[in-house]
Amino acid sequence: MTNETSAHTSEEPEKSLAHSEGISGTAGPTDHTTLNSREMGPQPLTEVLSQLGLLNHDLVAASVEQLTHKMVARAVHGRWCTPNCRRKIARALSTAAGRTFSAKQLFNY
Repeated sequence: MTNETSAHTSEEPEKSLAHSEGISGTAGPTDHTTLNSREMGPQPLTEVLSQLGLLNHDLVAASVEQLTHKMVARAVHGRWCTPNCRRKIARALSTAAGRTFSAKQLFNY
């Protein structure tokens, strides 16, 4: 008598983790356009920082609010930021540059 115990007792064939998670080798509902929907492309903020000779750290140092290096880096790289984050960055840039900037001037979304 053979003891045939198996972790998988269902009659259905096992599905791979990739299949069950909706990940496959072909483009589908989880293709790159869906995964990168928060990529907004180059932002005017990047050009303004380079024209003024400012670094991401300069914005963080100038801010009196909770503004992190990660928030600024994401904004500079074109990742979507919340409206509150965009306003914080605009206020920090205004402080660091000595001129007034609005979030609408720095972001095109």
